[in-house]
Amino acid sequence: MQSLRSLIVGFILIFLFFFPTFKWNGLFESACIILAFPLIVAMGAGSDIKGRWYRICKFSGEISYPIYIVHYPFIYIYTEWVYYEKPAPSTIVPVAIGLFFFFMLLSWAALRFYDEPVRAWLKRKYLTDKPAPVILAMPETR
Repeated sequence: MQSLRSLIVGFILIFLFFFPTFKWNGLFESACIILAFPLIVAMGAGSDIKGRWYRICKFSGEISYPIYIVHYPFIYIYTEWVYYEKPAPSTIVPVAIGLFFFFMLLSWAALRFYDEPVRAWLKRKYLTDKPAPVILAMPETR
C-alpha cells in the first residue's frame, strides 16, 4: 500500500510540475494549493519510513522553512541580474548551481544556530511541567 501511495504521489507531482503555462494559470495554481498539495501531504502522513529515508525526510522537513526564508531576497537579486545583464547560459547555470549550494549552507546555518536554539529556549520557557497559576477572582479597582 505504501509503494502504491508513493507511486500516485510521484505521478501527481510529475503532472503538476510539468504542466505548461496556459490562460487559466491562476486557477490551476489555486487548485494545486487548495486541493493537490494537501492531498499529497495527506497521502504521505502516517507513512512508516525508516533508515536513510527517515533521516532525509526529517532533514528536509527541518530545513524547508529556513530555505524558504533565506532564498527569497537572493532570488530577487538573481532575477534582476539575469533580466538586466542577460548573461549567457554558460554563466547562468554555474551561478544558479552555486546559489543552490549557498542557500542550502546558509539555511542549514540558520537552522542550526538560530532556529534550533530559539525553539529549545522557547520550550524551556513555556513548555514546562509546572501548572499554570489559577486566578480565582480579579481584584476590584476603583
